[in-house]
Amino acid sequence: HTSPHPSQARPFSITLILFLKTLSVKKRLIELQNRLQQLQSRRQFENFLIQQPKASSIMSGSTTTVTTANRVLLVLGHTNLSEEISQFLNDDSTVVVSVKSLNDVLLQQQRNSISKASIESLVLVMHKSEVTKVYNNPMELANWVPLLRRDSSSSSIELHVIEDNKTSSSSLQPIHTSFLLAGLKATSEEQQPTKMILRAELRKKSSTQSQPIQIKKQSGLRMNLTDDDTTTDESSDDSTSSNKIDRLVLTLGSTETLEEVSLFAKDNKNTKVVSAKLLNDVLLQNQRKEATRDALMFDSLVFFVKASEVAAVYNNPLELANWIPLLRSDSSIEFRIILEGTSTPPLQPIHTSFLLAGLKAKSEEHKSTQLVLHAERKKKTSTQSKPIQFKKKEEKSSSVLRINLDDDDDESTSSLLDEDD
Repeated sequence: HTSPHPSQARPFSITLILFLKTLSVKKRLIELQNRLQQLQSRRQFENFLIQQPKASSIMSGSTTTVTTANRVLLVLGHTNLSEEISQFLNDDSTVVVSVKSLNDVLLQQQRNSISKASIESLVLVMHKSEVTKVYNNPMELANWVPLLRRDSSSSSIELHVIEDNKTSSSSLQPIHTSFLLAGLKATSEEQQPTKMILRAELRKKSSTQSQPIQIKKQSGLRMNLTDDDTTTDESSDDSTSSNKIDRLVLTLGSTETLEEVSLFAKDNKNTKVVSAKLLNDVLLQNQRKEATRDALMFDSLVFFVKASEVAAVYNNPLELANWIPLLRSDSSIEFRIILEGTSTPPLQPIHTSFLLAGLKAKSEEHKSTQLVLHAERKKKTSTQSKPIQFKKKEEKSSSVLRINLDDDDDESTSSLLDEDD
């Protein structure tokens, strides 16, 4: 190939340079437009707060010092949330803190300026699409807990996650983690048309004061003695036996309204049904904790789940192990999977939970519309030491050894032992 003439290569170089400069200018214009939108949104938000005479506002970069407040409203992110927070600005002592994220230095400065035990309510507002971005420090919520009043029954924490038009699958796991790290108790999750509200409260301190031992007298025990045998009759209240719960049914996902669940609960008396969206649902964990607190014991634990939702709703195989202490030693565990079409449900998460919970898979029963997995608790092998037993040996006739001491030279044919040897 022959190299091009310098006069032909020069126009191509100029065109390439102009093209690259055009791309750089377009990129810069896009960045300026995004920045301008953020500034406009921030300016609208500031103007909105200025128009609220009853609300004290703390804007990003300000040095306002706050000593007391009934409610603190934390607005996270850059999006304009004026419509969502207007309902909180009717109080004279509402403080609005607007920052980019939980890890913002300005937020820490404003937190240090608020007196301890002076807040009755803490509200956080954010967009769902920005949860992982703005809620980037779950430990920060624990720093706000000392600011809440423990002597007030109305002290609460609310997180308002606003639904937006952006297609987002942001997880709420960072919020639940912050509740756990802050020592809070999740109370409810309310789904509204435009947002989801997560509520939590301070855990009540358990009293460590010792109480005197009270011995309950056994009443209603009647002994009837006869010459031949002894019978014991124990009178009990019928209402107590009717309220006894022997079987616990957990419906996961969208199985709550299925006919199979209602028929199962109708055919089996003393059954309690608990519904949850996921196995890792906070409401389900609260039910388990209440049962543990009340020392309830069940004979049977039954799960209902659709075949198409097994992988989605059975998202924590370790959770099954937490329910095992609530079961009696001879209890049973059932997984009733509602079949849909010809698809085969993934059973690996369920078998994994059996293994982690120390259960033994017993059988799989195929029905017309259900696949029932049976499991049971493994029998504990006894490790108790047994006493040592000495077996007596059978007594044998003792053999006699005779030694000849008379003659030093024993004959070789003698059957006596030579004393010289």
